[in-house]
Amino acid sequence: MNLSNKLINLLRPIAPQKFRNAGLKFYFNAWRNRDKFFITSHLRPKFAARVNVWPDELKQTPKCAIIIQGPLLRENNFTLETIRLYKKIFPGSDIIISTWDTEEKSYVKKIKEKY
Repeated sequence: MNLSNKLINLLRPIAPQKFRNAGLKFYFNAWRNRDKFFITSHLRPKFAARVNVWPDELKQTPKCAIIIQGPLLRENNFTLETIRLYKKIFPGSDIIISTWDTEEKSYVKKIKEKY
């Protein structure tokens, strides 16, 4: 058994369930082949309130619009928090939501009222 497999077997019991098999193997293989790839990882806050944005007074943000297309994700208020984050990062920009007619009307109304 090679070193990678030994480490995977050692970490498997303490790794989160969905990460135990494919995730561990993926990251160890990526690490082993790090001379051929860049390895990146991003942790993003769930709530826009946790993101601080400092405006650059020397830079003017260009006028733009952001289009969010697809289903509205209500779990953890994902769509609402995404809109809040974009409003912080791109102040003054229009945000366009393009979704299905079958979306829950009360949730669509909540988004329109807030933004």
